[in-house]
Amino acid sequence: MSNAADYPTDIRPLAKAIAEHLDGFEVKALPNGWDKDAEKTRARLVHKDGRVIGLILGTTRYGRAPEGKLHVYGEYGTDNGQPVQPQEVGAIRYNESAPAINISAKKSPNRIAREIERRFLGEYTPIWQYCQEKICQYAEQREVVARRAEEIRLALGLEPPSVRLNYDKSQATIYLPYREDRRGSIEVGPTWVSFDLSTGPDAGLSLAKAIAGLTRE
Repeated sequence: MSNAADYPTDIRPLAKAIAEHLDGFEVKALPNGWDKDAEKTRARLVHKDGRVIGLILGTTRYGRAPEGKLHVYGEYGTDNGQPVQPQEVGAIRYNESAPAINISAKKSPNRIAREIERRFLGEYTPIWQYCQEKICQYAEQREVVARRAEEIRLALGLEPPSVRLNYDKSQATIYLPYREDRRGSIEVGPTWVSFDLSTGPDAGLSLAKAIAGLTRE
């Protein structure tokens, strides 16, 4: 069985040494909210282009990193403040796991760096790039939704509180002020607008004629 003398028990000097052998990567502080004790077993190597290599030093027989091993995984950025999972944006299939490897923590920093380059980065980097493209695409879509919802609100002469964005800002709902002859809402998406309206007979006929005019254009 392994003992404390067989492998490092503090990841910090090891992570720094590994980063020195990986071009463009450097050690960055763990995100706020992480347990203070995690500093001894977890590290993040961040590239100048935004790629992030996560390291976990295994000190027990349980968890993602077996005892005496260094677990290597990747981060894929954030979208609207939430971590991106490659399965959720179509970078890999839902039944696939994101790239990750285990390396003996007994190896020299240079050998660990070479293992990361050979066994991890080649698979991780294109998936990371795909995720960044999706993050930019989603941000652009949210801008379109917000702008279009604002244009519709102004066209209807409504007050700003009538517009509500959904949890990830990918859709907006415009609520019409309640009137006896009209009630409902308008949903706005990146490429569509949906109306859910109840109106009186005369207004309904006018709306039908307006829609007919659109369909003939």
